[in-house]
Order: sequence, then structure tokens, then C-alpha cells
Amino acid sequence: MLDKFEEFDCSSETITNYELYLKPKGIYKFKELICDNYLYPVYKTNISNEIYYSTSVYALIVKRKKFIRNPNFQTTDFYRPTFQTIDKQVERVRTISMTSDKSIDDPNEIIVKSAEIFQEYITEIENKFSGYKHLLLMGGKDSQNYLLADRKEKWIVISGEPNGSLNKEFIRKNDIKNVEEIIILDDKSDDSMLKEELIASDCFFDMGHFKYIPKIHEITKRFNQKVVVWYGAGGDGKFKYCANHRFPNFYELHDLHVGMSMGILHQLTKNISNVPVLSIYQCSKFLSEVFYKFDPYYVKNLKSDIRIDIGKILFSNNVPIYPETNPNPSDWSSKKRNRYKSIDKYIDILEKENIKVTKKIVKSTYNKYYELIPFILNKYSSKKRSTISKILVPIRIFLSKYFKIFKINRYKLKEI
Repeated sequence: MLDKFEEFDCSSETITNYELYLKPKGIYKFKELICDNYLYPVYKTNISNEIYYSTSVYALIVKRKKFIRNPNFQTTDFYRPTFQTIDKQVERVRTISMTSDKSIDDPNEIIVKSAEIFQEYITEIENKFSGYKHLLLMGGKDSQNYLLADRKEKWIVISGEPNGSLNKEFIRKNDIKNVEEIIILDDKSDDSMLKEELIASDCFFDMGHFKYIPKIHEITKRFNQKVVVWYGAGGDGKFKYCANHRFPNFYELHDLHVGMSMGILHQLTKNISNVPVLSIYQCSKFLSEVFYKFDPYYVKNLKSDIRIDIGKILFSNNVPIYPETNPNPSDWSSKKRNRYKSIDKYIDILEKENIKVTKKIVKSTYNKYYELIPFILNKYSSKKRSTISKILVPIRIFLSKYFKIFKINRYKLKEI
């Protein structure tokens, strides 16, 4: 079970959602909370005309001592891009809608600015948390580049197979210093903290996508929570052409979708281990001076992966040796991590905590299947990914000429 969330009265303070993730986990009162960073989810509820904020929906439900099921909240897809929550009385704080002035489209300028800001940010956080261990969840270039920067504190690397061994070689071949420990983990589900993972993530994300949470928590406890956890969240969507660029609104996608996918990983680790959980690609200066300045479609004309060029600058203009491949670990799917059972388990935990529960069973069940049926149909008829979809997609495209209901809208943004 999660440790108790302490309450903090900061009624005279105005704070951003990013700054809240640097504070101890808890239930807060603020003069104002400004949500200007798409990555870090924060939730609020009104109790006796007082607004309380937290990184945890569960903590706010416990504070209220009652739960009213929101039938609109389902676990149909593997994550939930929404400003609603599982409880009708708790909502996600809305991100300030922002877009780019597109004043930068020169890749060389983006490379140099990004490298300078990344180095400044690592130095800033190392100075702010002097004496802390820095724990890096390491996958591909988004996180590999962290280690190429000039770092003063001791860093620990967690990397899972099948690319864990590749990352160990990346560190060895580049003779990277200030890595105190390299932890290579098997691609095997660790279910020792399933209940904590469920509560800490508030059913927003399929738990089959959660990796290494028990090991992260073990390390934070070993160092008495004097640890900063780093993820490389969403770097490829800024420096490479990918599915993000196919959505009509590149920036709304981040507010709604990236924040409630990768952002939930930050929320999850924060709520369990009570440490700062950060990503270099969402630091304030990078957002204001690059992300909301560049033309995001500059990547369509790139001839190479400019993360390599950023890495070169970070590495004192030495050419880093990257692994030739970046294989993905598997989803840790199992009966225990089945997302379709997550909500029932979450509510069962609340009932055992003596929370007054209103389930809204009829409406919730209706909404579940109302979403699930078209979701399954779309799974097999919106993209050619299996034998049956290769048959169904052309049929659907043909029918869409005459019936709008069959139109494929894979990149339509909507809050669900």
C-alpha cells in the first residue's frame, strides 16, 4: 500500500505543475497552480470550498473519504488521454493551451540550442539536489545522451533486456565516467508491487507497460530517497518524424496524449517512491526556447537522426558510439496486469480502506461496452497489421466512400 500522503498548506504560494513534481508527494493547498507543462499530471478536488491538489487521484479520494465512479472513465485502450479521472469529484488540472510561433526551423540551430539547454538543465538539477544519486532509466538515444553530458554527481543506470547489454557496451565503448552502478534487468515481469502500481497510476495506463518499478523503489529506499529519477520522455517526437506529426494538432497531442502516457510513468514513480522524477525534454527552458519556437515539421526534411549531433556536442564534440539497434522490451502482459480488471481492483482497494463507494454500475457497464465494441473493430480495420486487418481495411476504405461512419480517423484528437 502507498505511504500516507502528507498534507501541506501553501495557500500563499503560486506554483507550476512541474515545480510540484520537485516537492514531496502530498496533498497541497495553493493560491494557484499553473499547469504549463504537458508532461506532469496534477489533479484537484473541492472539499468545503477549498481546492486541494495532488499528483494522486487516490490520495484525493482518501482525503474526501468518498468515491463516486465516473462512468465516462474506462480502460478500453492501453492509456486514457483525458482531463477526467475515475472519480467524478476529482479532475485533472487542464494544461494551458500553447502552440509554436515557428520562428526556428534550422536544424543546426535546434541542435546547438538543445545541447546547450540539456547541459544547463543537468547541471541545474545536480546543483539543486547536491549529494543525491541520479537514477537513469536507459533505453535508446533519448536517454543515452544524458550520460554524454558533463556530470558531477554519481549516476546509476537501469536498463532492461534486450537492450540492457547494448547500453552496458555503450557506456564501456565511450568510456563514460561518473556511472556508479549499471543494473541490467531481465525482460520479465516483477509483480511484487502490483497493488502499489495500480493505486499510484489511478488506472490511467495499462500496467503491462510499467517496467522496473520495484527496482526503482528499492534503490530510492537504499539511499533514503536522496535520489532523482530520470526518464527520456518523448525525445524522438521532437527530433524524428513519427506518428505524433500525423495528428492535426501537434501540440494538443502532447497536452492530451503524451501527458497521459509518458506523464503517468512520472506520476507512478513519484507517488510510489516520493522522489523528483524528471525528463530533460520537458525542462522549462527547452519548452520555451525550442519546443514552442520550432516548426515541428522540420524533421520531415532531415537526412539523419539529429540526436546523434546533440550527443556529439554534449560529449565535448567527441563522436559517441551508439548501439546499431534499439530493441524494445516486451509488454509485461499477464492476468495480474490485465487492464480490463484494473478499475474493479482499484474500487475494491478503496472499499477495504473504508471509503464510501458509489459504483454507478449500470452506466459504467454500458459505457464500457459502448467503447469496447468500436475499439475492437478499429483494432482490426484501421491499420494493416494482421491477416484479418489486411482484408478488413480495404473493405472499410471502400465503404467509407458511401458511409461516413466507416471513415478511418486514426489521428483524430479527442478526449476520451
